[in-house]
Amino acid sequence: MKTNKYLKLLFSLILAIISSCFLNAQKLDQKILEPPFMAKSENFSIVLFNLDAHGVQEILPEGVQPKIKEDGQVTAGLELYTTSRVQGMPIFSIAFIYVEVEFMESKNGTPGHWAIWGETNNKEILASMKSNYGFPYQYSSEISITAKKGSYMSTIFGDEDERLHIQLKKEQATEPLIAQGIVNMCGKIKNGNNVQSEVTWFTTGQKAEVISIEVEPGENKVLQLLKDSKPFWAMVSEEQVFCYSIPISITHN
Repeated sequence: MKTNKYLKLLFSLILAIISSCFLNAQKLDQKILEPPFMAKSENFSIVLFNLDAHGVQEILPEGVQPKIKEDGQVTAGLELYTTSRVQGMPIFSIAFIYVEVEFMESKNGTPGHWAIWGETNNKEILASMKSNYGFPYQYSSEISITAKKGSYMSTIFGDEDERLHIQLKKEQATEPLIAQGIVNMCGKIKNGNNVQSEVTWFTTGQKAEVISIEVEPGENKVLQLLKDSKPFWAMVSEEQVFCYSIPISITHN
């Protein structure tokens, strides 16, 4: 109990410091700057899946290896959120999928996350994410995220009949999650370099039950993999703060 109390105090202090940065940067909210970028979300969610390792390897660029578990599968994460405060970028909504990869661990040992799919409703954000980090995201004018007390629902429409709908419900009986961490988000930019950005994050959330996930993949190979998989863990958060660092080149192919 004391540990949770101290974590809450630490989290509140961190939020206060970062919120001060946001307030001082509000005039910059509508203008894309060079990274690092900071943002805060009040409707964040994440769902973890097991994906077929062979299918994941076919999607990844040459030389990038998925982190394969003993059961022959790869952990993938689907994250969705709308920003409420930002520094260095406009307000936006986003949904993206990553897979865990080898040899790109963060300094605290978290496996590297390679972005394999994404949709955002802001064209400036899309251009910045693609050019700076090499994330294979696309533009969608139809991203709906609704977070109400105890429930969470999101629908994303992509190109060529692609559609993703998710419904979650908080597990009220579980202890609130108060956590922080570091992860490397990785991608390939136009010049062929693999790059990584150190993402520092802080969250207060709740474990969630996956009520339903509907995937209409169209011709998209990533969504086809997701359609054939099952979620094994989910969380919703009413307070998520994160910062993307300046991208660092890690290879040159």
